[in-house]
Amino acid sequence: MSDTREDILEAATKLFLQKGYEGVSIKDITEAVGMTKGALYHHFPGKEELFGEVIGREFQAYRIAFERLPQATFQDFYQAVFQEMNRVFPTPAAVGRAKESGMQLNHFRLIWDAMEVLEGFRIGVRKHFAYEHDAWSAVVRQAIASGELHSALEPQRVADLFFSSSTGAWLRCLMRGNVEISMSVLSQWDDLYALLKS
Repeated sequence: MSDTREDILEAATKLFLQKGYEGVSIKDITEAVGMTKGALYHHFPGKEELFGEVIGREFQAYRIAFERLPQATFQDFYQAVFQEMNRVFPTPAAVGRAKESGMQLNHFRLIWDAMEVLEGFRIGVRKHFAYEHDAWSAVVRQAIASGELHSALEPQRVADLFFSSSTGAWLRCLMRGNVEISMSVLSQWDDLYALLKS
């Protein structure tokens, strides 16, 4: 038996990913699901609330629980982060299927749209990035204290190097037309690690 609310969320997610928040109307969503506006409003008060639930689910799916990753060494940690990045982002097969259907999996656009439209989401994203950066910094600090890494830079600055390179890699993937995480990220991290370890 079909779950109407879930059908709405699935259709809205595809449309928002393809066209962005401003490019999608309630009519677009109702037509995709095959229902009236009144039926949709029974489940969601409006487009903004629907978008909020869509982006909340999407963002949650891509979050990494850094505190659960191995932290015995910094190398263990960043390699585990890379594996998690590959786990939570769409596979090449999923990207290929989306392209065949004429849809681009533009998750970055979705996040930027949500940061402009939804104040609560904007605050949540900033908190998450602070949490992510703190996780990197803590492991770097531990690695410097144990002698695994040698750097005159503050742990936060070293964390910035790794954190920023991963964000840059995601953007490069997006500009190439997909969101699969390139092995070049791991290569960059390995090179940085070798420099800091020497």
